[in-house]
Order: sequence, then structure tokens, then C-alpha cells
Amino acid sequence: MKGFDDFGISIYNGYGITECAPLISSNCTLKSVPGSVGYVVPDNLVRIADTDDDGIGEIQVQGDNVMMGYYKDPVSTRKTFTSDGWFKTGDLGYIDRKGALYITGREKNLIILANGKNVHPEELEEHILENLCYVKEVVVYAPLSQDGQDVMIMAEAFIDQDYLIEVGIDRAKENLKEDIQKLNKKLSVYKRIHDVKLREEEFEKTSTRKIKRHCIENKEVAVHAQHH
Repeated sequence: MKGFDDFGISIYNGYGITECAPLISSNCTLKSVPGSVGYVVPDNLVRIADTDDDGIGEIQVQGDNVMMGYYKDPVSTRKTFTSDGWFKTGDLGYIDRKGALYITGREKNLIILANGKNVHPEELEEHILENLCYVKEVVVYAPLSQDGQDVMIMAEAFIDQDYLIEVGIDRAKENLKEDIQKLNKKLSVYKRIHDVKLREEEFEKTSTRKIKRHCIENKEVAVHAQHH
């Protein structure tokens, strides 16, 4: 957001979902924390459940703005609320000492390695996009082996097509692998990306322009199974 601030344009991150009608937290003029989604709005309660060693866990919400349930769908409603009445957002995050809320990813995207370590793919994707200007889209995932254990962390990237034409596909692949290796040195060992693939086309997306990451993950599971 700093780039916009330099031009005198104020943009404030917030966090909300339809089931919470929709605002949960927001930055504002008087209280703004870069990188966060701000402070929980009045009359809302937020807790972080099942935290890991870094204090990251599922964001859960209570408040008058939270829905009562899904229409004529009691099964989904039961799955979405805890036994003590908190709404399970499915988002992962943490709250800092000053009370600002941060989102680190989606619970369903979390990679749990065989050694028990948790890896947030969104963190690695942001790391790549911030440092490699020619990478336009990237998905980080870990294909599963037949015994259900993660094999290794992988990345699949779609790069700038002008850059691809300029350097050629072979050089582009080499540069991408070399640059990922350099970025790995800034990461904890268990978070490092073991292999990277270059895509020929953009990722398939939803109507809201979000990458359908499950399509990549399911494809890798199928390919891995065939090889065994």
C-alpha cells in the first residue's frame, strides 16, 4: 500500500466474508497497520483456534452480524460452527500484541509435512511474486504419495510472455530454477521449494479471478499415482 501512499492515495485493508455480513476487521485513518487486515470491528469477537508454534491458527468469529446458518442445509451449518457457537472461517491467521489481525492463508491449502511442520503456500507464493518480477502467477503445493504423506514442496509458475520471448523457453526455465534456489536460501529448510515447473498458459480461475489451485493439486496426485 506504500506505493499508493506516496501518491497521496489512502487504501486500507480489511477482512470480511459473506457469512459475517460481511465485515470482520478493518484498518482506518486513525489505526492502520501495514500488512494486517486491521482491528476487529465493534460488537465482533475474534479468536485464533488450534494455534501452531508460531501462534497461527484458524480465525473464528462471534457477533450479531454472523449468520445463523445456511438455508435448508443443517449439515453444512453444523460443520461451520464450533460446539460453543463460534463461526469457523477456514482462514488462518494471528493477532499481534496490539490487537491487529493478520491473515496467512486458507486452512484447506495448508501443507502438513511428514515431519509435522506446517507450510503456508500463500507465504511462499508472495515471497516469489515480490522478488521475481517476471513471474505473473504461481501456485505452491505438495503432491501426496500413495501413503498420504507429502512428497516435496513444488511450485508452478506462469511468467511474463514478453520475457519468455526475449530469453527463450530453455533459458527461462533455467533462470526460474536458479532464482528459486536463491530465494530458498532466505527460507527455513523445511519451507524450501524442491522443484519448479514453468506453465505455458495462465492458471484456470474462478469467476472472481482466484486460481483454482485444487486443479493443479489433483492433477499432480493423479500423475504421481500413475507413476507408481
